[in-house]
Amino acid sequence: MDAYKVDYHIYTTHSIGQMRPLDIVKQASELEYDVVSITDRNTTDGLPEAEIAGEALNIKIVPGIEILSETDDGTEIEILGYNIDREHEALKEFLKMLPSMGNGKPKPEDAIDVIRKAGGTPVLGNPKDITDLDMILGALKKQKLGGLECFRPDLNEEDTMRLVEYAEKYHLHMTKGSGFSGNDYSIASFGAF
Repeated sequence: MDAYKVDYHIYTTHSIGQMRPLDIVKQASELEYDVVSITDRNTTDGLPEAEIAGEALNIKIVPGIEILSETDDGTEIEILGYNIDREHEALKEFLKMLPSMGNGKPKPEDAIDVIRKAGGTPVLGNPKDITDLDMILGALKKQKLGGLECFRPDLNEEDTMRLVEYAEKYHLHMTKGSGFSGNDYSIASFGAF
């Protein structure tokens, strides 16, 4: 069976990353990735460039976003959204409103809701250091959370297996992402999935 290389968590210069979408897609193509998702924080501005590059280089680009949210007790939660309609009016209005919020961070359930409205699948990203993860996943599943990022290059086997068990417990899709934000995508490469 041929390996299938994916990365569903990448930032560009449109948010906290150091590489342009075009350059990331070029490097991903050179590294023989099949699918990547640009998930810039609180913006979809990098998607058109990535999609054009993906089409030219024959690499599938999943339109994504990361919405940085915060629970009532101050826990930061990264909600990733995949296969979103970046032109959906509810999403555009939501993103416009973020800078005017006191801390700039919506509630996770609001991020999940707007991703669903925009036709996307909401996924909890970078869950490793979240305390009370079991409780948070239970609450977010009730709000229609669809997945959990279980595979990351910064996780050891024990952490990965714990996240896989949570995904199974709550019937969540499991995703794989690097959380890459640097200036050389080849260092984020973590092989086939």
